[in-house]
Amino acid sequence: MAQFLIPLLISLPAAALWCAIVVLVMRLFGFRLAFGLHGLRAVTQTPTLRYIILAGVFMFGGGMTLASTLDDYISWRLWPGQFPPLTLRNVFIRGVVWAAIGSGLVIVLARRYRNRPDSK
Repeated sequence: MAQFLIPLLISLPAAALWCAIVVLVMRLFGFRLAFGLHGLRAVTQTPTLRYIILAGVFMFGGGMTLASTLDDYISWRLWPGQFPPLTLRNVFIRGVVWAAIGSGLVIVLARRYRNRPDSK
């Protein structure tokens, strides 16, 4: 049970902190990016490429890459021999996959919100 909980309790707050940092940095540059899914209310049209890159790839994809890599690293360090060591190739593949999932998630959720009757 500890093999599951310890890395999870460390990596999920790290991902949430990453998302909060991205929101604050983007607001410094004048781009309003909301924390969480309630920010999709601002996207009434099909999301722009800039929004998809910032919200999906940078915030969600980066946060999930950070969380999953941190989870694997902690598991590898605490229980050697049971988990394979981290490689740059695996981290890169994980980053690409999470970025694709994040951009797809932003597109699907924005379109779904746009088609709701109470969103207009």
